[in-house]
Amino acid sequence: MVFENLLVLLIAAKEKCPQEVAFKYLDRYLEHGTNFKRPPVFSWTPEDIQDVMKFKQEGISNEEIGSYYGVKANTIKSLFYKKTTQSPVDEPRRRGTKLEVQEMLKLNKQGWKPRELAEKFDIKIHTVYSRIKKAKQKAEV
Repeated sequence: MVFENLLVLLIAAKEKCPQEVAFKYLDRYLEHGTNFKRPPVFSWTPEDIQDVMKFKQEGISNEEIGSYYGVKANTIKSLFYKKTTQSPVDEPRRRGTKLEVQEMLKLNKQGWKPRELAEKFDIKIHTVYSRIKKAKQKAEV
């Protein structure tokens, strides 16, 4: 174990890469010898991302954080941007069940307006129109 760690430190110093990548170098060397074509690539783990966020909050520069992980400052900058900005996620479409459509038709016949139905079922007014239209077409057939 100690010997393996020393080898990893030597590989990390020689290849100028983070320790995680050096472990991958060692694993590949033990499996394939020196016959691997591409050097291993660093991949972000959740712990690494948490560490980067912590370093950024402590005020450490992108260049210095990048040197810890063997990546460029722009990589740290984009990683931090992706983790701090939330993109709006659309909710998946929800199809109306047969019971909902039947209830919608019943309420429509009772005099409910499409806007009121849209609010009740938490859907857009256009969806109310299309569901009622399709239900009426099915009833005619």
